[in-house]
Amino acid sequence: MAIDGTTLQAADTKANEAGLGRLRTKGGKGPTGYPLTRVMVLVESGTHVVCDAAVDSYRFKEHILAERLAGSLRPGMLVLADRGLPGAHVWQCLAATGADVLWRIPGIWKLPETAPPGGPRERLVDLHGEGWQRPQRPPAPGHPGSRGRVQPGHPRS
Repeated sequence: MAIDGTTLQAADTKANEAGLGRLRTKGGKGPTGYPLTRVMVLVESGTHVVCDAAVDSYRFKEHILAERLAGSLRPGMLVLADRGLPGAHVWQCLAATGADVLWRIPGIWKLPETAPPGGPRERLVDLHGEGWQRPQRPPAPGHPGSRGRVQPGHPRS
């Protein structure tokens, strides 16, 4: 499962503008574009089926809408989220459901190396820590960096 959010344009009506609002110009001198709605969805990652959604004015931040999705999480469910969502309160709200929450977090966060005693069972793994390197894929046969040719009978021949 994954949680992610976006904004969508709504029809340009007085009712939508009053209920949803719209962006203002940089100087705050007036509205621009169409009224906007913020949508936060719980999606099954393999099939992309939307299992639950929270919709409100774009003025509401993603973390507020994410908390509304907590009722759809179950123990043992793996829930992924991107680095724009994290916050201690949201984490606690979603983890309290028993779901296993896995977030990509901004590099600026300073995290403890281990969970505190009696703390959550989640483990934090820094894939980009000291000494980490992206695995290098060998060049394809026939590529300028390749040292060999495709042998007859090879699947790529």
